[in-house]
Amino acid sequence: IAHTNDVTITAASELSWHPCALGEFMPVRGEFNGDVRGCNVCPERYFGNATDLETAACSGICPLGHFCEEGSALPVPCPAGTSMPLLGASRREDCLTCPRGQHQPDGGQPRCTACPDGTYSADTGQSYCEECEPGGYCEVVDGSMVRQACPAGSYNPETRSTSIESCLLCPNGTSSSDTGATTNSTCVPCRAGSFASGEGNEACKRCPQGFYQSATGATSCLRCAAGKFCPAGASLELPAT
Repeated sequence: IAHTNDVTITAASELSWHPCALGEFMPVRGEFNGDVRGCNVCPERYFGNATDLETAACSGICPLGHFCEEGSALPVPCPAGTSMPLLGASRREDCLTCPRGQHQPDGGQPRCTACPDGTYSADTGQSYCEECEPGGYCEVVDGSMVRQACPAGSYNPETRSTSIESCLLCPNGTSSSDTGATTNSTCVPCRAGSFASGEGNEACKRCPQGFYQSATGATSCLRCAAGKFCPAGASLELPAT
């Protein structure tokens, strides 16, 4: 029995068709839906890389790292910067973009990989990782390598740093309000009337009332002498009135 308008065809014995094109199939025995004038395209999620395919499963389900649109002769690799961890993807949009801190340099891969130590990827969908620049360090956060800037009061002139310990503290008597500093030139000596005790100061502190400091880069203030007046932030002792 055969009808030519995409209706049921029943074959008691094996039928002989012209070879189907790649990405197509046609049953040769039994009952099936089809059109005797042409083969059927392989459905999405499957691919057909032979000309004698007889079922809608064609050559098989689309493998990991790939997608198969309707009529695919071969699985299409997901592009670099993406992955596909599941079987049977059907569209390019199914490919998963690599998150920040991960990358995938090759196409057709089932997963993205974390950037190696001393490198990072700032954006999603990256095929490569960048070298961690001076002024910061790269560490793992929630399973992905990300770059962090050195905090205020510190600096780092080196590349490929892997921890906050790489950020060097500004010395006593100086401060720096800059984050991500690459040199100690941002560590500025405290002005007269202020001080910074210890290392890694974000800002110098004003001398409190009753104290003064006439030098720059001081780590402490001097007590005002008897009979003198020193307001907060004083750089000199003033005559008491």
